[in-house]
Order: sequence, then structure tokens, then C-alpha cells
Amino acid sequence: VYPAMGEETGKKWLDIQITPLGFSREDKELAGYLVQVQDIHNQKLLKSQMIQAKDRAEESDRMKSAFLANMSHEIRTPLNAILGFSNLLGSDEFSDKRDQYIKIIRDNSSQLLAIISDILDFSKIEDGQIEILKETVHLNELLTNILEQHKKNNKNRNVSLSCYLGLPEGDDKLYTDPIRLKQVLDNLIGNALKFTKKGFVRFGYEPVPRGLYFFVEDTGMGISPEEKTMIFDRFQQGKGLQGTKKLFSGSGLGLSISKALIKLLGGEIRMDSELGKGAVFYFILPKRKPRKTAAEK
Repeated sequence: VYPAMGEETGKKWLDIQITPLGFSREDKELAGYLVQVQDIHNQKLLKSQMIQAKDRAEESDRMKSAFLANMSHEIRTPLNAILGFSNLLGSDEFSDKRDQYIKIIRDNSSQLLAIISDILDFSKIEDGQIEILKETVHLNELLTNILEQHKKNNKNRNVSLSCYLGLPEGDDKLYTDPIRLKQVLDNLIGNALKFTKKGFVRFGYEPVPRGLYFFVEDTGMGISPEEKTMIFDRFQQGKGLQGTKKLFSGSGLGLSISKALIKLLGGEIRMDSELGKGAVFYFILPKRKPRKTAAEK
């Protein structure tokens, strides 16, 4: 039997059976052997693939169970805050803290909405029903609006947020889905701000030969070599510098959704990082609208 499974090696799995034919009467020696050889390479490959598929299915089930347990906590936390502080609003005893309670309710409502949106988007992606609506987008206006939005929401004054616009007005056009592009950038910027205690978060775009290069860079806690291999997997969250203790809320779906969306937009998202020294997430999108074929004209 050849144990090598790879087709590229030229070796195959064989089932070999050797049966003695008996002894001759004259010299009482073996008359010979019957050798039967059967090619079982395909069966072995199929069995190996079935085992791998079974392992993947079991791992997926385990991750889904952990995800559902985590989502139960993530959804209940903002809901409890919303309900609790909503009840306090009706009490005259806490009238002087009404504005503070309203802000807490708004923040937790936004957190809950983001979690639900991630779950719905993930479900659509899994079912292949996500909708991509491309149009001509002015990137400078889009990214400037994103910058202002995140500056307004950035509560950490030790982290500066800036944007780099790589093309002048008029040349900053990109044929893409603005809602999905903004969703990806919002997610990457939000993650960068969440995991950066001091320094900067910078995002933007610049032209490259294959299209437009988008990036989100930070000076945060970075990602370990072990986590780099799974950071874009569904239901996963980086632990950063804090060991196994979970310090940050979230669905664990953001990067998985971003990866799927960028692929649908015609690109591929990647990441470079060193633990304790920040990270940069980047992707390239084709710049121009594809030409119509003769059949489409």
C-alpha cells in the first residue's frame, strides 16, 4: 500500500492481497502466489474528504452554539439597560439625571441595532441573498462624511482620527456600492478605535495600478500570529493583549461580513499586524465600471 494521498506525487492507495497457491507434491515447495491488486485511491480520497467535511460541520456547530450563547448575552445587556433607564425616566426622583439616562438609552439602542444588523447581514450572506447595488460614487465626499461621523462618536481624546484622500475632486469616482463600502469602512474604523487606547487611527485610499487601495491603520494592541489565521472567520473575536478575558463587546461577525462584502465588490481584504504595535486592514477595488459586452449594447 502506498500511503501518499496526493495526486501530485504519482503514488496511489492500493489494496494488495497475496494468497499462497499450495505446495507441489514432488518437492513440497510452494507452487506460487496469487497476487490481487485493487486501486482504492478514489475510495480513500472520498473517505478522507468525508472525514474532513464531518470535522468542519462539527466545528461549525460548535462555533454556532458558542455564537448563540454569546449573542444571548450581547443582546440582553443593552436591552436591560434600555428597559431599566427607560423606567427611571418616569420617576420624578431622578429628573435631574434625565439627560444622562437618555444618552445611555440611545447608546445601548445603537449597540443593539448594530448587533441585529450584523446577524441579518450574516444570514443573507450565508443564503447568498446579499444585494449589491453599484453606482458611481464620489469617494472624497463619502470618506469625509465617514470621518466626521466617527470623530463625533470618538470618546477617546488620546486617539486622533484622520483621513487621507488620494485623488482630487472630480477624479475620485469609483463604480461600487456606496452603502456596502461605507459599511466595511465603518466596521474597520470602529474596530480600530475600539482596540486603540493611545495614538492614531488613519484611513483613506490611493490609486494603484489595479484600482484603488483602501486602508485602515491604527496604533492599537495588534493581533497575535495565532489569531491572524482566524481573524476573518465567522463567530471569532481577537483577544489581543488581554489573554482569554473578553473585554470588548461585539458579535464577532464584523470582519467575516466585511470579507464577504469586499469579495462581492470585486476585491479581497487583507491584514498586516504585530502584537502590541497596531494593525492595518486593506483591500483593492477596481476603479472603473466594466465595459458592456456586445450582447449588452
